[in-house]
Amino acid sequence: MFSTERLVLRAYDEALDLVSLWKAMNDIEYRTMLGNASLLPWAKEEVRKKFFSSESIYNPMLPALAICVKPETSVEEDSNKHPSELPAIGHIGLLAGRYDPKNRVAMLGVGIMDTKDRGKGYGREAITFMLEYGFMELNIHRIELIVYAFNESAARLYRSIGFIDEGIARKNYFKSGVWHDTINMAVLEEEWWEIRKTNNVRVMPAHLQ
Repeated sequence: MFSTERLVLRAYDEALDLVSLWKAMNDIEYRTMLGNASLLPWAKEEVRKKFFSSESIYNPMLPALAICVKPETSVEEDSNKHPSELPAIGHIGLLAGRYDPKNRVAMLGVGIMDTKDRGKGYGREAITFMLEYGFMELNIHRIELIVYAFNESAARLYRSIGFIDEGIARKNYFKSGVWHDTINMAVLEEEWWEIRKTNNVRVMPAHLQ
């Protein structure tokens, strides 16, 4: 697992994460931000297959991490837990089905599950870590993502981190009776080198014991 300033990024654990992921994947608002598939309810077995089985959306050779917040004080309920036992507030990873090893291209997937944990900079911290890890450790050349145009706060966040708009798929997502555009974004490794120098990014952490 890894540690950043405020976060622990650990491997998924079915015993710890199945229920929270199942609840998130049955939250319609959250699901609409993740993808344009059917919004039908998910059974726990579907979540288990998607995140914990050999059919997972993540590649075992690529990072797939639960995002956890470090306890701030010794008074907090989670303060005495080992970091591997902290509850997840979100997830981040490089998606298996969109990985191109020949051209060193990966697709980023990220989500903060509960509204109370959004707007606090946790997504920025986790994404910055994943870009640093992808470019500096995995030797990836290009990291892509998509964001729906109605998700303006996420689009602003990605641009502020360094993602560049590369194109728009017009009206390819139907939501609540309205067609929405999808924005394609990416960061190249040489761009990340410049971002690191300009912003003094140094987030590669030590492995936790």
